[in-house]
Formats: sequence, structure tokens, C-alpha cells
Amino acid sequence: MLRFGLPRFVLPAFVLFALLGLAPAGPARADVTGLRATPSTISPNGDGQRDRTVLSWTVAGGVADSIHITVRRSGSNPLLAPLRTFLLTARPVGRDSLEWDGRDGGGSLLPDTLYSVRLTERDNTGAIVAEAVVAVELDTTAPPVPVIAGPADTAVTDTSYAFAGIAAAADTVILFRAGVPFDTLAVDLESQSFGINVRLAEGDNLLAVQSYDRGYNFSPQTTAINVRYVNTPDLASLRALPDKFSPNGDGILDSTRVTATIDAPTSRLSVVIRKGALVTNAEDTSLPVTVLNDAPAPAGAHVFVWDGRDSVGTVVGDGAYFFRVFADSQDVSGAAIPSRVRRTSAVTVDNTPPAAPTIASPAPARTIRGSVILRVKTLFADSLFTRRDGTLISHVATAAIATTDVSVPLAFGDNAITFQASDLAGNKSAVAGPFIVRFETPVGFHAPERFGRGDAFAVNLTAPARSVVIELFTLRGQPVRRLFSSQSSSRYELPWDLDDDAGRSVGDGPYVARLRVTFSDGSVEESKAAVVVVK
Repeated sequence: MLRFGLPRFVLPAFVLFALLGLAPAGPARADVTGLRATPSTISPNGDGQRDRTVLSWTVAGGVADSIHITVRRSGSNPLLAPLRTFLLTARPVGRDSLEWDGRDGGGSLLPDTLYSVRLTERDNTGAIVAEAVVAVELDTTAPPVPVIAGPADTAVTDTSYAFAGIAAAADTVILFRAGVPFDTLAVDLESQSFGINVRLAEGDNLLAVQSYDRGYNFSPQTTAINVRYVNTPDLASLRALPDKFSPNGDGILDSTRVTATIDAPTSRLSVVIRKGALVTNAEDTSLPVTVLNDAPAPAGAHVFVWDGRDSVGTVVGDGAYFFRVFADSQDVSGAAIPSRVRRTSAVTVDNTPPAAPTIASPAPARTIRGSVILRVKTLFADSLFTRRDGTLISHVATAAIATTDVSVPLAFGDNAITFQASDLAGNKSAVAGPFIVRFETPVGFHAPERFGRGDAFAVNLTAPARSVVIELFTLRGQPVRRLFSSQSSSRYELPWDLDDDAGRSVGDGPYVARLRVTFSDGSVEESKAAVVVVK
């Protein structure tokens, strides 16, 4: 008979493993992390500002059997007894914390220095599971009174004031205006300085500062300094009108004027005429001519007229001049603060008239057309005036050196034509002319002896016609061009552009013109004329 069994040494082990497998699992191991001190600097002086710190940590993974927190002076021997000890029994999972008020185990306030706070987690056997350290600084000493840079009282004309100083043993300053805090500013920890551009209100600005450190220990507030902002009159851009004038007494552009607009009253508004060209980034070499104003002035617009005379009443010579304008302010005592801003506007004095106009070719003594075109040359002028028998016919703008074609309508008989030029300063040239052109209309068919581009055929009749036709032929009888008018009149003017009916330019030489006139009663008359084309 066969028997099966296990060796004697195997059976106890088998039973042990079975029992271990059936035994319940032990508690999960806790993990304490994230030790923090908030705030890290405290001043436990009873003022309600950062009198204590909150030590916080997180328990994860299970209940912590016990937590020990010890406080020692930073850098001290860890074997020495701690200054303060917190013994915490089992702590639940999650965020946990306690407060420390900066006192030792006996309730006495510890001195100002840096302290090391150590958290130690132990299991139920007393073995250390985890440790963490955080630093906490005790600081109950207020920083000294800050020192403000600059004078105790001052006056400025800029709305922005550089407010600066030294705040020793502090990291923040509070700025006060008239005793009311209006801004905070970080202190540079290396230089212990602070600085900010303060926008000033008009008038007195009482500025003071108070500092505090990381422990919220506040220094005494400084004595306020008075920064008085005087609203410096700002000048708008100047422009002289006209910028060219001729003070010659002819009543045309005899003076110029400039408008100076200031936004605040001034103790001195200075308006000076100086001779010379405006220059930038260079030494002013201009010469004073006359003073138009040097007196207090209210805010607003002020107009100053210059008649071209110097300080003794003499008309100045031709050349470049300019207005120079500035407005001063004043300090706390009322003394003038010279303006740093000068506004200028250039003008030109020009009493020299331009040359009289000339015509490029002689005016025709006679014409059968109702107008004449004359080519007029001008020099150093900007306008050309044309008159016929003393009456202004046209006024055209010209360049400094120009040739202008002027069309002058004619009246029957003699026409006296004159020309006169004018420059930008209002100076007028001598009158050119008169050029006499006689406009006559004899009965018949008329054409210039030498026909040029822009000339015309003239037809003058004793009775009104219904239409006129002019046909042009070569000497061989080949048709060239047909001109036609159907208006009812006794006088016709038909221009020819020297093109044929196909739009091609004809050649120089003689041509035959045949006129056919149809009168109102239906009768027809014809006549011929010869013309010579000259381009």
C-alpha cells in the first residue's frame, strides 16, 4: 500500500505561508510633503501685521503616526535642545498646519534673527520616516526714516517730477501726497534707493514717504516737501501770414502778422523780430531788429503785426527775417523762470518789383478774328495781369521764369493791350504796352496770307446766312478738307487745324479754298480764295 505525505520540515512552513496569506494587510505608509512658512518673515510685536507665521504641510498616502516640529536658531548645533517643540500625534490625510508666534517654549519672544523650523515624521516604532526644513525670520525692528533726495521745497515747470531717495533696511516705500497715500514702490535692495516720476497737480504738492520691511515694520513718515508746479505757458506753433511781404506803402501786402497762443498766463511774453535765416542744431547768428512785445500776458491768442520797420522806424532791407516768441513762468517767490522753448516763424521782406513782361513776337497790327493770342514772358513773378483798354481781362498764375500764352478777346476797332506782373510779396512790375491791335470785319471771304495751325477763315456777309461750307483742294483739284457751319449768322469764323478729312496732316504750300453760302431765302453764292499753308 502506497502512502503519500510531506516532509516534516515542509509542513510548518506551508502552514506559516497560509496564515500570512490570510492575515489582514497593515496600514499604508504616510508621506508628509510640502512644508511651507507663510509668511517667511514675521514681526511678533502685537501690531496685528505679520505677528505669526502659518506652518503648513500635506499628509498623503495614509495617517501620519506622529509629527514633531522643532525651532532652532539658524546655524546652531542640531544636538542642542530646540527653542520650541510641537509634538503632534496621528495626523489625518490632507492639508495640515499650525501657527507659530515667534516665542520659545516658555512663552518668551525670541530675538530678531533667522530660525530653522524642522518637521520630522515618525512611525509607531519611533523611526524617522521623513524630514523637511523651512526658514523663518523674526524682525521686529522698524527701518529708519527714509531720506528724500533734493531740496525740501522747490518749484518746477514740468508736470513730471523725479521723486527719489534712500530707504535703508526696507524693501517697500509708500508715497503720500498731502498726507494721503497714493502709490507704493519697491526699494532697490542693493542700493537701498527708490525713485519714481510723480505727475504733479498745478500748485503745491506736499510729498512724503514711509518705508516698511518684509516683516511689515513701518518707519516713521518723513517730513513732507513742497513741490510747486507752475504751469509753464505752452506756445502753439507759429505761422507768419503772409510769409512774404513788401512794406513799400502801396497798400498791398505792406505788413505781416503772427498769432501766439498760450495756454496759461505768463509774466513775460516776448516777441522779437530778428534778421537771418532759421537754423537748427547750430549757433544763432541772427541779428535783433525790433521788439514787438515784452510784457505779461493772459492765456489765449495774441496777434502781433510787423510793418517791416526796425526799432527806430526805418523800413528794413530785403532779405530773410523771423519772429522769435517765448513765454516765461515764475518760481515760488515770483521770480521769472526763463522759458526753454523758443518758437520761430520765418518771413521774407521783398520790396523789389519783378521785371516788366515782354511778348515773344510782335502783336499783329490788324486782325479779322475776334481774339488774338499773345505769348508773354515773365521773370521772377507769380501772377500776370492782362488789360484791354484799361479793363482787366485775365489774371493767371505763372512760374518764376515762364512763358504764357494769353488769349485776348477783341472789340471792333483799335484795342490797347497791356501786361503787368506781380510777385508773392505784392510788388508790381512796370506796365508793358500798350500793344495796339485793330479788329476789323470787311465784307467777304478772308484768310491769313500765310495760314498756320490755329488760324481760321473769316466770312463776313451783308445779310444773315443759313449755312456756310468751305472746301479745300490741292492745285490739282484733289479734295483735302471740308469745313461746315449751320448756324444762322452774318459772320462766321471756321478754324482749320491743317489736317485733311482723314486726320492726316497736310503739307506746306498753296491750297484753293471754295466758299458756298446758303442764305435764308435759299439763294446760294460761291467764291474762291488761295491760301498758303506754313507750319
